Amino acid sequence: MDLNKLAIPYLKKGLSHSNDQVRVGCCRVLDHLYDESCLLDLMKNLHHPNPKVRMWAVHALACERCKSSECRPEEHKILPYVIEILLSDSERHVRQIAAGMLGPSVHRSKKVKEALQKARKEDPHPVVKKICSWWLPGGTRFIKTLPPKS
Repeated sequence: MDLNKLAIPYLKKGLSHSNDQVRVGCCRVLDHLYDESCLLDLMKNLHHPNPKVRMWAVHALACERCKSSECRPEEHKILPYVIEILLSDSERHVRQIAAGMLGPSVHRSKKVKEALQKARKEDPHPVVKKICSWWLPGGTRFIKTLPPKS
């Protein structure tokens, strides 16, 4: 992290490393030190066979809390992929992460709201359904993150 932008080429290389733990570590650093040049490399990891790699790729791409406003990736590029993960990933932990990462965008995106509603209704795991319900109208996270009224 202290190397900041100097580390980006090495982190990009690590995102295609044969060792899954190296990929996870690079995703974790890029979660805080996001650089748009890593976008495609992170997105490739959304379909990695290891669910931990997928979870951290989703987190690195979509977490708003870990990023400052100047380094947050463009939502319109990221949201469709995270929605796909929420609705189709085989591992419930990956779907849980996707639901939590999508949640803050529910106030800005009709597609996110629809995806969360669908997952709340159709996901086979109760924890995924619960996380989705937090972010939908009436849910605790939805209410706490309502934008201020003008």
